[in-house]
Order: sequence, then structure tokens, then C-alpha cells
Amino acid sequence: MIWQMLEGRDVTPKYMICGCPKHGLHLLAGLVQGYVSPIPESIYNKNHWTGTFKLNSFAPIWQNMERWFFLASRLQQGHYTQGHIGHRQDIADFLRLSRTAFVFIYRDLRDVAVSMAHHIMGGPNDNKHPARNAYRALGGFDEILTACIEGLTPFPGVIGLWELYADWLNEDWILSVKYEDVVSNLEKVAQDIVEYGLDQITRDIWETRFRVEKAIFDNVVNQMVDLARRTDLSPTFRKGQPGEWQGVFKPEHITAFKKADKKKWVEALGYSW
Repeated sequence: MIWQMLEGRDVTPKYMICGCPKHGLHLLAGLVQGYVSPIPESIYNKNHWTGTFKLNSFAPIWQNMERWFFLASRLQQGHYTQGHIGHRQDIADFLRLSRTAFVFIYRDLRDVAVSMAHHIMGGPNDNKHPARNAYRALGGFDEILTACIEGLTPFPGVIGLWELYADWLNEDWILSVKYEDVVSNLEKVAQDIVEYGLDQITRDIWETRFRVEKAIFDNVVNQMVDLARRTDLSPTFRKGQPGEWQGVFKPEHITAFKKADKKKWVEALGYSW
């Protein structure tokens, strides 16, 4: 590989990190924050979130997108923003042309359903789902899990929610990572994120390639890994393990999921029953 310069504002990438709700976005953010800083608060946005949907992104109701593009345009090199950012071609073209390094995390959708059900049930660090009471009125965890799979109007099930984001995987200029790979090999994913970000701002534009000593690169990667392990910094962290659905799904959940998964996303994303 070519070691590229990491120091200097003019060659530091800017990142937008994205994932469907409950796909592990906070874990990815912890990794990226070890390299670049959150976008500063401003009168326009009080935090570093830049999502495209209302109701905490659990419903397919788009935000005012002119405002979204304005906020996204304020992202500068050396910073990152994060959000549940649905795929639209105008969004993708804007980010690609602005040389924003876009990192997209996805996960086994069955584990997403389990994570969402736990989120609705609630915990000491959970933000409230906007329809938590409606879901909880259905009964206990099993009933809530079924509703997470099938949907509860106006909130789609995990498949319908995922399909608002799925086309990001068809954008060949982004970096997509599996949640399971982040969990199992933080260092490798951190390396990929740094290399991708540098390539995104130099590829096909400049005649000069920037180099950096390996020691500097390794130090940045180590910082990213250390911060990602600080799960206490995540407002919604719950130690969900890959494949958790296998110990949770009952026959009725499997039946409901297969019925909802008309496009066979489980297999398309590289998982199996």
C-alpha cells in the first residue's frame, strides 16, 4: 500500500458515517472519533447528528432536505458527522462530488430485530423509541419482537426500514463494513477507514500522492481502536453479540421474518439460516 500523509488540515478527510437504526452506528462512531473530531455544535445544529428521517429515524418520514443539504455542506475536513441517512441519488451524488468519506455499517437483520426489541423494552442508557408505549401495549418481549419484524404503522419492520438504506451498498465509492467485522477485528476496520478516507480526497484529483510514515499511521489506528472500546461513551450501548437472534427467535419469529423478507436480504447480505 501507499502510506499517505495524515497530518495537515488540507489532507485530512471528512467523514459521514451512516447506518440504519440499531445496526451499530455508535460503535462505528467511536472508531472514527479516534481519528477525526465531531463536527462542532453551531446555531444550526446542536450536535453532530445529521439524519434524514423524523421520529428518531424509525419511520420513513423525510426531514426538510434543503436543510439537510445545508447542514451536510458545513462538514469540514478533520471532522465527522453521523446519522441514519437514507439513500437517495441526490444525496449520494452530493457526497461523492464533495469528496466526503462515507462509511456505511450494516448487520444481520435478525439481530437488528432483537436489538430494536430491547431498545423498545428500555434500559438505563436507552433513548426512548417514539412509539415505545404502543409497542409495549402489545405484551412482552416476544410480542414486541414480532412487531419489530412485521412493523407497527407508521413504523415499518426491520426489512422495510433497511430498504430505505440498502442502495448504499450499490455505491461503489463508499466504504461499507459489517457490524460483525467491526466486533471481531477493530484494528482491520480502523485501517480500512483511514486508508479509504485518504483515498477519497486524493483519488483522480491530484497528481501528487501524500505519504506518511507507518508509525504515524499505526498510532492513529491504535487511538481509534482504544476509543471504540469505550462502550461507556455510547448512549444506547447494549452488548448485543452477532448471532444473538438464534437464542431469541421462536418458531413464530422465524416464520414472520421469512414472510417479511420477500427479497431474501438475509442471504443477499451474506448470512444464512
